[in-house]
Amino acid sequence: MAERMISLEEFENLSEKLFEKIPKDSFDVILAIGRGGLVLGRYASDYFEKDMAVLMARRYKVGERKSDDVEVLFGEISHIGQLSGRILVVDDLLEDGITMKHVLNKLKGLKITDIKTAVLFVKPQSKITPNYFIEKTSDWIVFPYEKNEFRG
Repeated sequence: MAERMISLEEFENLSEKLFEKIPKDSFDVILAIGRGGLVLGRYASDYFEKDMAVLMARRYKVGERKSDDVEVLFGEISHIGQLSGRILVVDDLLEDGITMKHVLNKLKGLKITDIKTAVLFVKPQSKITPNYFIEKTSDWIVFPYEKNEFRG
């Protein structure tokens, strides 16, 4: 597996390329999955001129190895029930799709009429195929906001 460092400029270009695939009037709110989807969510919010909500989901704490359990925490959504309408869920990449699957399950039963997903990269082993993505890759992707995490 090759390591691929994404520069900030490349991240911006890939984000815009992704956004061009998404019909501007196809959703009401962007739901960014943190940590990885926070920057992409902010870019999407500015690009589409739509509000952004944040949901924190993790399979491991910083510095730990991944586990099979997914912890879903709500950040700027004080009450998950506030989400309604058509939602665009964004994250930077889908490795195996487990986190995204858990997030989508958490959203079931709410006043959401449609959910679409968008990521920059999808790994071949992902159990979920997002509605919108740029590239399927086996590369180990290091985003510009992760460079300190993987230093050394």
